[in-house]
Order: sequence, then structure tokens, then C-alpha cells
Amino acid sequence: MKPIFTHARLSAGLAILWLFIFTLFSQFATAQTTVTYTTETLPAANIPQNAASVIYALKVVVRSESPVVITSFSINTSGNYTRSDVSAFYLLHGPDASVANAQRAGEILRPGGGGETLSWQSGEGVNKSITLDANSTNYFFVQATITQAATGGRTIGISGLGNALSAVYYSPGPDPDPVTVDNQSDQSGLQTILAPSVTYSTGPVSAASVAAGTAGHLVYILKVEGGNAGTAMFNHVSVRTTGTYTESDIDVFSIATNTSPSMNGATSLTFDEHLTGAGETLDFIVPVQSIPANETRYYLITAKPSYDASDGKTFGINGDANALNIGYLNNPTITNNQTDAAALQTIIGPPIAISTIRRPAGNALRGAEHHVLYVFQVTTSPYADVAIDKIALRTTGTYTDTDISLFRLFRSSVSTMDPGSIETATLGSPVTGNGELISFSDVQILRKGTTTFFGVVADVAPNATPGRTFGVDGANNDFALTFNPNTRIPSLLDNQTDVSGTQTIIARAVTFSTVPLAPKNVLQGAALHPVYVLEVKNGDAQVLATTVTIKTTGNYSASDIASFRLLRGNSASMALSTVEEASYPIPATGAGETLTFSMPYSVGPNATKYYGLMANVSSDATTGRTFGVDGSANAMDIDFATPGTILTKINNQTNVAGLQTIGVSGVTYSTEPLPAGTVALGAVDQPVYTLKVTVNGDAGATLTSLETATGGTYQAGDVTSFNLYQSDTPTLDNGAENGRILGAPIATINASSGAGETLRFDTRPISLPAAGDTYLIVTANIAASVTGIKTVHIDGYYSPTTLEFSGAAPSPVTNNQSNAAGVQTIDTGMPVTLVSFNAKSEDNARQLTWETSMEKDNDYFEIQRSTDAKDFAAIGRIKGTAGGFETHHYHYTDGDALAASTIYYRLKMVDLDQTFAYSRIASVQMRGLNKALVYPNPSSEILHLNVADWASVSMVRLIDLHGKIVYQSDKVPAKTIALKGFPAGAYVVSITDQSGSTTSQRILLAR
Repeated sequence: MKPIFTHARLSAGLAILWLFIFTLFSQFATAQTTVTYTTETLPAANIPQNAASVIYALKVVVRSESPVVITSFSINTSGNYTRSDVSAFYLLHGPDASVANAQRAGEILRPGGGGETLSWQSGEGVNKSITLDANSTNYFFVQATITQAATGGRTIGISGLGNALSAVYYSPGPDPDPVTVDNQSDQSGLQTILAPSVTYSTGPVSAASVAAGTAGHLVYILKVEGGNAGTAMFNHVSVRTTGTYTESDIDVFSIATNTSPSMNGATSLTFDEHLTGAGETLDFIVPVQSIPANETRYYLITAKPSYDASDGKTFGINGDANALNIGYLNNPTITNNQTDAAALQTIIGPPIAISTIRRPAGNALRGAEHHVLYVFQVTTSPYADVAIDKIALRTTGTYTDTDISLFRLFRSSVSTMDPGSIETATLGSPVTGNGELISFSDVQILRKGTTTFFGVVADVAPNATPGRTFGVDGANNDFALTFNPNTRIPSLLDNQTDVSGTQTIIARAVTFSTVPLAPKNVLQGAALHPVYVLEVKNGDAQVLATTVTIKTTGNYSASDIASFRLLRGNSASMALSTVEEASYPIPATGAGETLTFSMPYSVGPNATKYYGLMANVSSDATTGRTFGVDGSANAMDIDFATPGTILTKINNQTNVAGLQTIGVSGVTYSTEPLPAGTVALGAVDQPVYTLKVTVNGDAGATLTSLETATGGTYQAGDVTSFNLYQSDTPTLDNGAENGRILGAPIATINASSGAGETLRFDTRPISLPAAGDTYLIVTANIAASVTGIKTVHIDGYYSPTTLEFSGAAPSPVTNNQSNAAGVQTIDTGMPVTLVSFNAKSEDNARQLTWETSMEKDNDYFEIQRSTDAKDFAAIGRIKGTAGGFETHHYHYTDGDALAASTIYYRLKMVDLDQTFAYSRIASVQMRGLNKALVYPNPSSEILHLNVADWASVSMVRLIDLHGKIVYQSDKVPAKTIALKGFPAGAYVVSITDQSGSTTSQRILLAR
């Protein structure tokens, strides 16, 4: 029989048995819950006050089929902290090692102090049970909240090795008691409470006298420096005072704070006015003050002595014996280095303040009385009158005892020392000279709470030396007050400064100057014709003019001038609207007579007045007779009444009042020379006749028409029209600086019937100036096509031009017309059609430009120049284009230095066969330095400078060819240069005007 169990069957059975056993044990292992504790590393660190900090971190790993619920736990602390250092412990639970992700599970109960057992129980207060998920990793943190007043240096922590956390679990699964694997260790370092630190030191306060009633006087400075960490906070300051003061001597002590040891910009904190006297403890409850790490604050204690405090009482704070104490909110570490660096303060009488009133520097006239040189104000306290017996101060300047007669001290209610405000006047000590200490002895009672002004005034001697000075330097004047010993002596706050200007002694002076007056022709019967005008400029003091005397010149007789009158006014023009007073007429006796006018008048300080001598010309005066005043040889004189003073007359009169010539009214006609010339076809405004009209006398005339007869061979149609122009010069350019500026003609005749016709130009009313010249220019506009050679001509001798006037015509008429206007020939074969010809001034040269539209057999242009529009000379030549109908532009620069006021130019257009024609005349008016000319050149001794506008010249230099300046003029250049001593050779004369423009001319110095 075979065995029931074979080896194979036995092996299979055993396998089944082992599988059963393994399954049984596996089921048993799965049912068991395991909780593993591991201490997280926490380095030792500092914990600031009033902060929450983790002191222990625990990692809890759960291995289970179901959640685990924690209902309580306990743990022991370590360190030397006390209950006052920690306000609470809290348990935090989170999913990871970051505290930021943890939630507070509740507060941990604690009996207090290092080594205590902390316990947590669910259901106590807000504490709730903690559920740990199956197969989860959890983190628990113990957090301590440090108090604001925690003591620095104390420690707190939890050692996982010796004070392991224990917990009670409750699990709803089949196995409520999990297996605990405790891997806690001493990886959590002790935490040290970090408290702030402060260092005290005393700021220096010098001993001083304090006027009664002075507020905010500094008594003590405490410097508080924060340490390296934390912020110290306090709200209470106390300190004990020293000195001899009583409760009635000090009104209040105050405390303020600042970032610097100064009350400037300080913030007031509080005050203590419940005072009992020296030795008391001042108690200040202040708003919470913070002293951050590494920052510095200053605490400043000030006092206000009472106005009725006793003189000599003292007060202060001794930082060494009675250090200032601070009540902190957070127990910082204190290092006290306070010392006795704040000296005692001594109470003195109530203050009076002295300050200087600003006064400008000025002039003091010789003989002036009560001239103010220094003013100061005295302000008393509101609690006490002041009695002053003497005031002394020191003077400055260059004066001597002969310049100042005496000093006085005026007392006034206003700083201006107005005469009506003077309350008292005290005579000073005898004058000895500059730098002296002058004193004024007189009792001055100054009422409390008032401001009084005192002015030091001087009486200047009549014979004082002009230019000497006197004054008072408020900043350095040895000022001293002597107080009445029978009254309380006040304290002196001297705030005087150097803001009172020096006074300079001057003489009373008036300045006479002649107003330029042009020579004129004066009509018979003219009334109040200006002869001489005197400008009178007064100095700083009022003067009284009494009589005026003046001597005449000329060759007039008593029958020529009916009388003279003297006018006084505010304008050099002596226009009647500006005249203030007129003298009675004085009959004339003849040239060379002395006229005396009585005209009392008070001329104010710095005023300017004008005195004008006027003549009434007889109606039957002899023409050609003259009258005037030579201000250089026979100056007008004015007498002044100035008792007690010396008056200086500064006479700047000159001979700039021209002689006046007696004449009759009338008009003179004359013909201006006009060269004969060739006129191109199509020429516009070709001058054919210029009439010079001179109106005599003071009255002008009003032109209404001009009539003239033509000559020549031109026929109807050859001249399209005639124009009439008015000009100040004989040319159409009118002396313009930059070309022609006449504008439209004053009359035009559009139809022309040919030579021999009468041209009548009816003009609008044209004013012709009195005693001046006007030029009336007749021009012709030539047709574009003319058959044969034709001429245009006006002969002023055989056919004089006549004028008509509106109103009264000038009479008589003097006709000096002549045949000075040359014949103008219309040449149909002219080589050039000239479109334009212009001249203008540019820098120190003249620029000529012209344009042609057609040139036929044109050889060249000759540029000609003249200074009188009559005699022309060639100065240059430019080649023409010979032929063509294209437009051509030409340019020429005349850079010669010329002295004439107006330069005239024309073109001579020369054909290949040497026939020629002239252009119209263009002119340039010279201005400023463009008129500069030096002569003679070459020169050997004296070089003369001829500049038309000499007033514009600011500097003259002579420069050699090496660039060295060998001569430079003074601020007021002379019109000559002495060449003696300069080596022979070439030099450049450079003349600069006020605008900085410079013109130069080369000269040769010959020996």
C-alpha cells in the first residue's frame, strides 16, 4: 500500500500552512498603528521682545489604516526664563516644515518659569482635538510669545532628548493604542531673549545769565543712543534739580526732543509747572518715545524764569549726582554715562533788547544840523520799567573835531526821527574826532512793554572838509548803558548790527550846463525866440535862487531886439506848457549888454530846472544882425541865498548855443547840377531836373503844385510819363543807407505830347520845412521803343520852374535857377538794358549790385564814386558779357574808409566801340564808425581821427604789424594820437564803438 502522504504532498501541505501563517501575521501587522516622533533641527537664536517665536519643531509620521486623533500631550521646557518673560505658549499643526503653513491648535497651559511642563488638552477653552490622517506626515510647533518687558539674556527652549513630548491618542479603529516610536533628540537649540540697549550721556550746557521772563532757556541735554538691536520705549522721565531757586522763581520746566542737541526744530513733549524749588524731582509723563537700534535722540529740558524772579537765584541739573531717569516699557540694558556737564544758570533782571535800525549811506551837507547818523531801538519787557542814566557808543569814519560841531541824542516814538516826533534831545560829550566814545548823560525812563527809538545826530560844521566821513558801526561800537542804581537792573540783549551806512560830508552845490541850441534864422517880429537855455542841477539840499545875470553877444542894436525875458521851467525845450514862471521884459540896449533878472525861487534837493533867455525881435529889425549868448566866455550866473552854509557852483557851460540871425521870410529856388547822359530804352525814373527849394525864416510852406516846361527833341510816345519826387537830398536815393526808400512820387503826368510841352504837377499838400532845403526831382519814364536818337531836357534858366503854395506863400521869391541840368539822350543802340542798380552799407564797406536783362556788344562796366553827386571818379571795372538776352547779376565791394556822410555811385556802361551811357545814381548814407577816417596818411607827428559819430566811440587802439598794441585810449578817447616815440613803419588804427563793432585802417608812420 502506498503512504497516504507522499513527499510532494507533504511539501504542498507545508506551503499551504506557511501561507496561512503569513496571512495571519500580515493581517495582524496591518491592524497595528505606528506613530513616529522626530525632532526637527532648530538653531539657537535670539528672540526679540514682544515677538512670537518657535522654540520646538516635531515631525510626526503616522502609519495606519485609519485616522489617529490626538486628545492631549505634555512637554517640559528648559532655560532660565520667568513667567514675566513669556506671555503664552501655543501649539501649531501643519502639513510641512514651514511654520507659515501651520495653524494654531490652541494655547498650551503652563504653570510658569523655565523647566515647567507644558500641557495641552482638547476641550479646554478653544482647544480642539487634532486628527492625523492615515499614513500621513505631520509637523507640530511649540511657539512662545515673548513679553514687551522680557529681560534680555534669559533663555527658553525644549530639549527633545531629555524632555520628550508625550501624547495620548484616541483612535476610532480596532486598535486604539498606536505603537509610538520616539526618535526625538536634542536638535532644538536654546533661544535667547534679546532686549534693546541704550547709552546715556550729558550734553554740555554753559553757565549763563538768564533774564527774568525768558522762555525756553536750556538747562539740560540728555543724549540717548540706541544699541545694536531692538527698540527701547519709554513714557516717563524724572530728574532732580539743583540750585537756589524757590517756587516763585521758575514758572515751568519743559522737556522736548530733537535729533540734534538744539532747541531749533525740537518737538515739545510736556511740562511740569507744579514746582516747589531747588532739589525737587521733575516728573514728565511723555508720549511713548522709541529709540531704534543705532539711532540717537536728544532730550532737552528748558526752564522759564518768572518775570518777578529774584536776581542771583540759580537753577540746573547735575547729571552726575542726580542723573536723569527714564521709565521704560521694555527693560532695555542701560549704560549711564551722564556727567555734570550742564552748568548752573543764574537769573538776572528782566531783559531790554537793543537793535539797529537800517539806514542807507548818505551825504551830509556842510552846515547841516541834526543830521541822523545812527538809530537804535530799545524794547523793554512787559513787567518792569527801566531807568537809564547814561548811553555811550563809539563812532567811526575820518572826521576831525573841525568837521562835526556836536553830537546829540534824540529820543523819538518813530525810527525816522521826524522833527515832530522828538521827545527829548541830549547833548553829547565834546567832539574829539573819529573813533571817539561819545556819551549822553540824562535820565531816560522807559516804560515796561514799550519800544523807544534813539537817534544819534550830528551838527556838521559850515567849513567841514568835503569827503570826510562819520558814522556808527552797530556791530562794534562799545555800546554801554548805565542804569539807575535805585531801580532793578535789567539784562541787556544787544542785537545791534552794522546796517547803518557811513555818512559823507559834501558841500552844497549846484551844477550849470548849457543846453545845445542850433543857430537859426529869426524872422522879424518873432516873439519869445530862444536865445540861451541853462540847465541847473541842484545837489542834496534845497537852495534859494534870487537873481540871474547874463551877458549877450552878437551885433544887434537896441532897435533890433525889443526886449528880453527869462523863463523858468521843467523842460529844456522851454515849451510854454512846461514853463513855471516868466520874468518881466527887459528892454534891449545892444549886443554885449548884461541882463539882470530878479526871480526868487526855491530849488528842491536833487531837482533840475531850466532857465531860458528869450528875445522879442522888432518887426523892423535889420536883417543879418545876430544875437546870442556864449556860455563859455559869458556864462549865465545865478545868485543863491544860503545863510550859514557854503555853496559851490559847478559851471559846465559851453559855447553850444548858436548865434541867431535876423532875416526875412521868403523862398529861394536853385537848380541842382545833373550830368548829361545817355538813357536806355525802357528806363524808369530817369532824373531830368532837380529843383532845390530853400524856405527862409521860422515858418515853413505847403506846396500844392509845380509847373515846368520841357525841351529837347523827344516826340509824343517817346516818354510814357513824368514823375515828381520830394527828397531831402539831390538824388532819388534820399541818402538811404540800404538803397532807395523814396516810395511813390508825389505827382505823375501820364500823357506826353513831346518836347516843348508844359508839365503841371498837382500834388497833395506837401510840407516844406522852415529854414531848410527840399529837393523836387522830375523824372522821365522812357518808352521801350523810340525811333531815332531823341533828347529830353529842362532848362531852368530860360524856362524857370514855378511853384504854387496853399495859404500864405513865402515871400519874396529868389530865383537862382540855371541851365545846370544836362541833356538826357535816348539811345536806341545802347549796349545794355539795366534792370536795377543798388547800393547798401554792410559792415565797414558798401556793396553795389546790378542786374541786366540784355547786353549787346557790351565791353565793361566802370564803377564811379562821388561824395557830392556831381564830380565822379572811377574806382573799379568789371567785364561785361558782350552779348545775349539772358539776365546777368553783378557785384562790387567798395571797402575804402571815407569820411563823407553820403557816398554816391553810378555805372558807366561802355560798348565795344567805346561809346557809353551812365546809369542812374545810387547812394549810401554812412553811419557810426563807417565814417571813420584817419589823416594825414602817411603821418609823422600827430594822427587825427575823423569819426562822424564820435559819441559812439568806446576805444581807439594802435597796433603794429606783429599784433602788439602800442597805444590804447582812455575811457574817453581823444581825437588825436601822438606818434612821437613810435618807430617808423606800418600800423593799424582800430576804432571800436559802444556795440563792439570795430573798423580798422592801415597807416604808414614816416620819419
